[in-house]
Amino acid sequence: MVLFFIRHSALDSLSHNFINFGLYLRRHHLRYHVLTMLFNIFLLLLLQVAIQSSHAFSATTSSDGGIKIVGLPGNQIESLPSMYVNTFRRWIVEDNNKQLTTDGTNNEDDNSCTLQPIAINGAGISASLSNGYVNPTTTKQLWWPSDLSNIQIRPVLNILYRNSMISYVSAGLDVRVPYYENDSNNEDEKEGEVISWRNYGLNSQPIARQWTTLDIAMEKMFHVEGFILHNTNNDDDTDGTQQQKKTYDTLFPSLDNVSKVMERVATFTAELDTLSPLADGFHIASFPLMDEWIDLPSPLPLSSTSSDEEDEDTISNQDESVYKIVCLATSEPFGSKLIENGIDDDILVMSSTSVLEVDVCRTAPGGESPYLTEPYKSLYLKK
Repeated sequence: MVLFFIRHSALDSLSHNFINFGLYLRRHHLRYHVLTMLFNIFLLLLLQVAIQSSHAFSATTSSDGGIKIVGLPGNQIESLPSMYVNTFRRWIVEDNNKQLTTDGTNNEDDNSCTLQPIAINGAGISASLSNGYVNPTTTKQLWWPSDLSNIQIRPVLNILYRNSMISYVSAGLDVRVPYYENDSNNEDEKEGEVISWRNYGLNSQPIARQWTTLDIAMEKMFHVEGFILHNTNNDDDTDGTQQQKKTYDTLFPSLDNVSKVMERVATFTAELDTLSPLADGFHIASFPLMDEWIDLPSPLPLSSTSSDEEDEDTISNQDESVYKIVCLATSEPFGSKLIENGIDDDILVMSSTSVLEVDVCRTAPGGESPYLTEPYKSLYLKK
């Protein structure tokens, strides 16, 4: 009944000639079938126009946890909402034959390297197909469950692919929980091969909130810097109230080997074909900028208090930020100055700088979660 109403409502709006054509067809007992066919064609045309007029990118802000694109022609800014970004598959592109150092040199001169994409479990995959893994992608927070003793990072260059073509570039972090085959609570007894457990739960794989273009990334001065921002309380001289002042440490040295990594990106992209898992749709591929892993500073335990009153405060603030990680990919030599003077988004946009900015938050033990799915039990329950 509804389809009948829609069909005839649409037909009423057609031109006079179309109605005359229908009267003619009635005489030949073909009106219903032909009009139905024409109506379906009309709907298909409307759908095609709607699809062509829509665009994945919009001029909205990325405050919802999405990403912002800068460095576009005419100083335009585009954004992708988080619900769209969360559908992107994630990959780590490892070089099996070469060991890349922080200065961009290689230990071997053999150019026949094999670049293999390693999928990050759960990233961009619907819950019904994720085999129990949650989506780890985040632009705002990096969660650190209190029953994980160590989390490591290494800087990467993230490439956003669309149908196997490079779209945008950003600073990135490869985050892992180092997991040993023969794991033990005693650090001296840990042995065996180290397994990189990347998806250890929600908000475990951050991406940049601001991306830039390939043209910017190809500039000679383009480099990546990483910082840790600490919140310190200081008494105000006038009224004695507590004010926060940010201090920072260098997370990793300034990396100017981006041009060498871009050569690997070019090789990897050239080898993509229709059989590649990156052939269709949106994908984020991460190319390591260094081989060495860096231990993140460990937050204080949630229970590290000495009184009941402090315990209550700890419980209520257990998910608050402990410190902030900021990574910049830019052609401007102002990274540390920008951190010292406070992050100015206007300057970051004008300079077409890519920004990864996440709060490291201490959270409740993952092993105590009533929603712990099967894939995570071997990590949190040592099964």
